[in-house]
Amino acid sequence: MIGALHAPIARQIQSLYEPLNFPVLITTPRTAEFIKYAANAFLATKYLFINEISQFVRIHRCPCQRGVCSTRNGSPDRRVFSERRSRLRGACFPKDIQALLHIAGNHGKS
Repeated sequence: MIGALHAPIARQIQSLYEPLNFPVLITTPRTAEFIKYAANAFLATKYLFINEISQFVRIHRCPCQRGVCSTRNGSPDRRVFSERRSRLRGACFPKDIQALLHIAGNHGKS
């Protein structure tokens, strides 16, 4: 995702990503920022959900937790799946969720 105000700059940045063969979405900086916050908030939701399921699975001794939250290729989503994690990991989770809450608070949402 590229947030840029001017199309020539966006195309120049996009050309840097071409060798990586990643899909690129070009949008405004504000929209790119919001998409990042929303994506991380959704990932945090998945993380918290799967940790609750993992607890349930351990209590009931059901070895299915790796199949519950997997990536497109069927392998466990390492960002989400956890056997014994009690908090979100990664630099972006806490700050992005706080930023999203701040933005929501500024617009009368909580």
